[in-house]
Amino acid sequence: MGNLIRAVIVDDERMARKMLRMLLLNHPEVEIVGEAQNAAQALQLIHEHRPEVVFLDIQMPGASGFDLLARIEVPVQVVFVTAFDEFALRAFTVNALHYLLKPVDPGQLAEAVKRIQQSQAATDSQEPLQVEGNDLRLRADDSLLVTLGTQHKLVKVNTILMISACRDYSTVKTTQGWEVLVRKSMSAWEECLADLRFARIHRSTIVNLDFVDRIEKLDNGNFQLFMQTEPQPLDISRRQAAQFRTKLR
Repeated sequence: MGNLIRAVIVDDERMARKMLRMLLLNHPEVEIVGEAQNAAQALQLIHEHRPEVVFLDIQMPGASGFDLLARIEVPVQVVFVTAFDEFALRAFTVNALHYLLKPVDPGQLAEAVKRIQQSQAATDSQEPLQVEGNDLRLRADDSLLVTLGTQHKLVKVNTILMISACRDYSTVKTTQGWEVLVRKSMSAWEECLADLRFARIHRSTIVNLDFVDRIEKLDNGNFQLFMQTEPQPLDISRRQAAQFRTKLR
């Protein structure tokens, strides 16, 4: 993890960029290769320098930070730098490395740099990074920031079809057919989605009830669930069956 980390700072406020640059002087492992005051400038810098990380403001005149993310076509990690509080950010930290609230706290910046280094090591070893995102209760119209190949996309929570356990990770599948690997436990997902129409049907599966097609009872007394867009049925564990039927009503 001794490699130099190339970074771009994106913020429409000159003083905010200056303060972050000054704080990063305490982290010689980070090399700032460019600054941008808007999305258009940032996009050019990112494609030119291909930094490992972008320190990104969310609210900017014209295109927002999220608009910029949708246009980036090279792999890059994101650390949000924002005036939003934790509750306003909600699910946006799921696949972002970290977020920093303005004014930036040096300790939180040090944590962000640590995560960037961990991300580089994870990339080198082809292992997904564990992101300790907040586990706030989600709303149906919240969005998750996810990484698909080299692109960042926003996925509405209500378009999640199902979540499956995958060893130490979980796979999120959407109604658009996207599959995203996230280091987040099934119990953490269950807590996040507790207020919504999601149900755990098995220790390894959570489904969106709005996309359930039908349930069939097998000869042995077990149940299988069919999703609207999935060709293969899903098993419902006997332990989860009673709770699932209650939530399905």
